[in-house]
Amino acid sequence: MSHSLASIKIGGTVSRNRPCREDPNLTVLEGLYAAIEQAYTGEPTADCDVNQETIFNISGHLSDNRLWIQLGEVPNGEFFALEEFCQAEGLSYHRWSDMSDQNLGESVYWVPDMQEPLILWTDATQEEMVEGKVVREAIQLLSQHPFCFLKDESGKSPAESAVKATTRVEVALKILRCLCPDIPEIPEFRLVD
Repeated sequence: MSHSLASIKIGGTVSRNRPCREDPNLTVLEGLYAAIEQAYTGEPTADCDVNQETIFNISGHLSDNRLWIQLGEVPNGEFFALEEFCQAEGLSYHRWSDMSDQNLGESVYWVPDMQEPLILWTDATQEEMVEGKVVREAIQLLSQHPFCFLKDESGKSPAESAVKATTRVEVALKILRCLCPDIPEIPEFRLVD
């Protein structure tokens, strides 16, 4: 198992009093604290004593009004328990993992109502990477648009060519949207009673 630098920004509303969905013996805040502690220690936390100091420590990790945690040696660059907890409790997150000798970098986004997290491959500067082969396929489809040429060499009427071109443009846009999907916005982190 490889380890890499990783960070996670969490957004959404965390209740100090509402029981966790997965463990009703803990409040959402206690469950979040336990998942954060597990990210730091690598072990499940038996004691989830959440007090004013804990709340102050969590508040001290706010960046851009999102809860932000960064660790240097994260197994596979993933915060397994923390990401699972966020999904179970409906908290949004964006996790970034640096490249390692065994893994590409990742930007992973999850917001409530998503079936699966959105995973984008990244380089060491957190910039998205896409497959050149797929981009070239989209470029080829777009370059066949009739407006890219002074004359239509297919022998088809302009109307027929326009219909085929529209279809090629739609296919090319679909390919590009798959490569570069919309990024969900992570809401601000809030503690409530």
